[in-house]
Amino acid sequence: MPLHDLYDTSQGFIVNDIYVIEAEIAVYKATDQYLYNSKRATSYVGLKNQGATCYMNSLLQMLFHIPYFRKVVYHMPTSLNDEPSSSIPMALQSLFYKLQHNESSVATKDLTRSFGWDTHDAFLQHDVHEFNKVLCEKLEEKMKRTIVEGAIQRLFEGHHKNYVECINVDYKSSIQESFYDLQLDVKGCHDVYTSFDKYVAVEHLDGVNIYHAGQYGLQNAKKGVLFTDFPPVLQLHLKRFEYEFVGDDMVKERLKREQKEKEIKKKAKAEADMYMIVKVATDEDFARQIGNDICFGLVDHTKVRSFRVQKLKPFHTFKDLRAGPLPDKKSDDILLFFKLYEPEKGELRYAGRLFVKSYDKPADILQKLNKLAGYAPNE
Repeated sequence: MPLHDLYDTSQGFIVNDIYVIEAEIAVYKATDQYLYNSKRATSYVGLKNQGATCYMNSLLQMLFHIPYFRKVVYHMPTSLNDEPSSSIPMALQSLFYKLQHNESSVATKDLTRSFGWDTHDAFLQHDVHEFNKVLCEKLEEKMKRTIVEGAIQRLFEGHHKNYVECINVDYKSSIQESFYDLQLDVKGCHDVYTSFDKYVAVEHLDGVNIYHAGQYGLQNAKKGVLFTDFPPVLQLHLKRFEYEFVGDDMVKERLKREQKEKEIKKKAKAEADMYMIVKVATDEDFARQIGNDICFGLVDHTKVRSFRVQKLKPFHTFKDLRAGPLPDKKSDDILLFFKLYEPEKGELRYAGRLFVKSYDKPADILQKLNKLAGYAPNE
């Protein structure tokens, strides 16, 4: 601005011999990856992708954000002569330390080299479930005869009982087994709760599948699974891919609720009951099994932003190279939980949960509720 305009009283900058200057400052979020600093914005950094290691990065971020697991890794004995590229404990300790203290994204090459991988292996898409299993086995082997022996088992191991019980004779058998994770079906399931129901559903053994009960011969029976205890950290592996023998291809499966929400471009996060959600992979990630994004949160984003655990740290989303804040939740999305009163039994039962818009018509919501409760739309 020219000075003569500033001195001109008709311009309004000078009032009673006092300069009046108004300045408007706008701060925009840095969406460009070269401008965004995840360490400054979230106190976290991401992991570099070596080519096809996004599945591994997601798993490592999840393990890093389990405080007990991180503490166990730091307590694994190493020596001054150990090199990260040849020692899994040293490589994992170095990686976790850098995730805590680096100012920018962290490389994982030392860790993959400690697995015995070369560049070719880093560009292959490995199965994340198998990778997690192998990693835990290697760590358990390294922890033997040390102060942290059994730590992986105490953290991830649960138990369930497989049983068979005859219907017409007094005969039953059972065997208890341990698990580090549960593989849940997705196909035909409404949500993860339905997947659990399917997992423990009773199977009837009759007809061609009739059960041989030893001295009692062939008997009709029922077969199922009963959980005896759950681990402190429960890992769920959703079987989202099914092999198609006709087309010789992998077919991606979605939860029914998830498919419906994708069609209307809504994304609802899983809720937490007994367990806090540690990792939730988004739709796009499942194209690469677990993939790039990890969202730390519960259902209501507003509550998540104010909810704090573990040294009062907020929740964030993680992508390979950077961490960021939670995605914004639309103000007109409302999550409702419904219970149905059954006068014949004199009791309430859970009917379901429903995402609705603030402008939805009550009649439309009622039809959806009837469907959840098992009634006709206009009943």
